[in-house]
Parts: sequence; C-alpha cells; structure tokens
Amino acid sequence: MSDQRPLVSMKKTFFYNFFPTKAEEEACKINNTPHEVTRELVEIRDLYPAPRIDLQNPWKIKKNITHDEIVVGMLMIPFFEMLEYILRYWTLDVAKSLENGCKVCVDMWDVTEENIPKKCEGGSVWFRKLFNGDFYLWSIELFKARILGDGDEIGLYWDPRSSTLVFKLLSQLSLEARANLEFWMDQRMYLQKINKKKLGRLIWKNLAREFELERLLVESTQEQDQVFVASVPVDGLNFKGLHGYNEEDKDNIISNESQA
Repeated sequence: MSDQRPLVSMKKTFFYNFFPTKAEEEACKINNTPHEVTRELVEIRDLYPAPRIDLQNPWKIKKNITHDEIVVGMLMIPFFEMLEYILRYWTLDVAKSLENGCKVCVDMWDVTEENIPKKCEGGSVWFRKLFNGDFYLWSIELFKARILGDGDEIGLYWDPRSSTLVFKLLSQLSLEARANLEFWMDQRMYLQKINKKKLGRLIWKNLAREFELERLLVESTQEQDQVFVASVPVDGLNFKGLHGYNEEDKDNIISNESQA
C-alpha cells in the first residue's frame, strides 16, 4: 500500500439481451409467452483509467451507519459504488457468482488504529446481493469489536494490490450524542405508530361515511320508484311500461285532478 502505480483494470457492466435467438423465439411461439429481456454481467476494457487510490484519503465508499444496519449486523453498499470501486477489481467469475446470489468471502483489514491494524479472515466477512440490486457486507465481528452505533461514519475501499477490503471507523458519535439520537429515533417511531392509528381511524370513518351515503342513496332510489310527479297534463302521458303503475292508477290521478 506504499507505492502508487497505474493499474490496468477491466470494467464490469451488464449486457442486456433484447433480441431472442432463433431457438428462444420458437420456444416463445410454442409456449405462447413473450420474450423476457435478460442481462449478463460482462467485462470490458475501461476507456478511462481506473480510479486512483489516494493513500492519504483512500476511502471511496463513505457512509453513516443506520439503526437497521446495527440490528442485522450488515453494512449496505449501493449498487453503483459496489460495481465501480470493488467489483471492477474482481475476476469475472467471482463477480458473476456474487451477482447470481452466492455469498463471496473476503479478507478485510481494520485500520481504525493505524499502528495496530487488525485482519478479519474471509470466513467471518462476506458480500452478498440484496433483492433490490444493492449489496451488503456482513461482519458481526466488526460490529462487536468497534461497538458501531447510529450515526457513526465508516470508510471502505478495495486494495487491488493485496486483494483485500480495507475498513476504517472515521468518526464515532459521543455517548451523549448517541443517546440523544436514540431518543429522537424512539420519538419518531412513537409518532409513526400514533399516526398509523390515526390514519386507521380516519380510514374507518371514511368507509362508514361512504356506507351511510350508499344506504341513503339506495333508500332514496327505492322511494323514487314509488313516487311519480307529472309536470304535464296527465292525459298527455303514456302510463304503459312505467314501473309500479297501471291503468287504474291513471284513472285515479285523472279523477283527482278533475276534483281539484
């Protein structure tokens, strides 16, 4: 890690197969199914030089640890950062196995204490792909050794010379700041629960209101089926075919009008 020399690297990218082969096209016709676009991880020569590693500040991946990461003991690595700063230095076969869902064990150096670096063997540190396309680094040993907490900032980079991952705890919240953060996190979760309850009550109120309006509408429609209001002389109306009326109703209405 002392001498900085130019590195020739191949870049990993995805090749998308939009057009089916003849055999795939025939299979789609037989099964009456559309062609599914597939993608494959491939390696191409990079048009630009590989990202240079500044030994004074080599941390290509920086992030603040979240509460969820502490609970599961995993560090989430975004897809782009994993592809650009780590996978580009791996062999294509190993990168493909990670992309296909296998876990890949790696060696990692913890250089938080620069004078006393600590090595974590590959059996206790590995990468794996998440369902959303991002990746995670699993290392319970690291979380316990560094007592990582909410808001702590960590740095990562892949050292291609030693083929190892390098980790450093860049900054750690004080106990008071961490307690304040945990307090506000608890308050936010409490408010979210209250809001969910209020939202649930509001939804039920709206549903009840809709059911009441529907009931009133049905009752109103039923009443209208039994009432007939004429705005023209009765003699000019055709009562045949009207629901709920017959010729006797017509005679009664005419006699009532003549009496009035």
